[in-house]
Amino acid sequence: MWLLNLALSYDMMEYGKMRYYLLGNGNSWFPGNKADKLNELYLRECLVNSPHSEKIPQMLAKAQDILGGGEVKRLSQT
Repeated sequence: MWLLNLALSYDMMEYGKMRYYLLGNGNSWFPGNKADKLNELYLRECLVNSPHSEKIPQMLAKAQDILGGGEVKRLSQT
């Protein structure tokens, strides 16, 4: 969600896409996972105490839609 916020709030779309692509692909340098398997997860249990439990899955899906399209080259490859 941090990358989604950067992309939308600060118009850092290319940076957000590049970093999002590295999630799950960059070993320990880029920990985290993409939201591409969001439909396979049951998040209710971990969000039970969150006041934003309804919004979080929607935001993760939006991040996947906006940032998850295609491979993006690293800055060192440009």
